[in-house]
Amino acid sequence: QLREELGVSPDEKARFDRAVLSLYRERRVYLARHDYPLGLDEAARNQLVSDGSGNYFVVIGLRDADAESIP
Repeated sequence: QLREELGVSPDEKARFDRAVLSLYRERRVYLARHDYPLGLDEAARNQLVSDGSGNYFVVIGLRDADAESIP
């Protein structure tokens, strides 16, 4: 949903996923892992952020410190 709202094309999904994962590693965002991605069909999995190692994430949230700085 966030990719769509930002106008990120399907061709740029991998780039978007890398950016989100980079923010996660920097502890700027929280990612909630999908507990059973193999239960989803391929189209549904392709809608989620993926790290390329079998982990899929269903929620992206700002960490408290970053959320407080948003006007």
